[in-house]
Amino acid sequence: MIRTLPALFALLFTAPLMAAPAGQQTLFNFVRPADVVKVATQDASLPQYNAEQTPEGEVLRRITFNPAAEPSLVLSPQAGTWDWSQSGAMSLRIQSAMDWALTLYVKVQSSDGKTLVSRIDLPAGPAQTLLVPLLSQGMKAGPPMPITVDGQRVLLASSIGEIDRSQVVSVTLSMIKPNAAQSILLERFGVQDSEPVLKAAYSELVDAYGQ
Repeated sequence: MIRTLPALFALLFTAPLMAAPAGQQTLFNFVRPADVVKVATQDASLPQYNAEQTPEGEVLRRITFNPAAEPSLVLSPQAGTWDWSQSGAMSLRIQSAMDWALTLYVKVQSSDGKTLVSRIDLPAGPAQTLLVPLLSQGMKAGPPMPITVDGQRVLLASSIGEIDRSQVVSVTLSMIKPNAAQSILLERFGVQDSEPVLKAAYSELVDAYGQ
């Protein structure tokens, strides 16, 4: 159910919010927006005061990608650039609002024009924390996603390309030619250390093959 502004405030004080993982730096919260990040859309809609409570008790905010060549949501600093040189991954609390899996693309761009691109196969089901490594992983094989790390569902993406992590200017979420409107739910956007998740993910892969 979509909640309007009065219901949203009541929801924020009564519904439990999932705690951010240790070491995560939140830059923006879609449910509690502040003027710290520019949010722009193209062929997509992000109602300003709508939030939804999931069956698991989380409160997230909907964005709908409309049928178009490449509907998108762009996040950028209010001024200057982000310095992510001490962080291993971009993080985003995300959930498919559909009853089926969705394919998203995440593009991180630095001020020198370089980009890091990830294809995200977002499964249907509960919310999870998407991690996009800020160093290219190439086509390195990984375990089936999502995985569970410290009791939380994590979707670890593979990244291709390179950026200057000290001069990040934008993060773009997009879909390619959706045939009909497709929606996702979002909450925290930020950065965090990726090493614990990478170790957990690839140690499980090694264990699975007994190598």
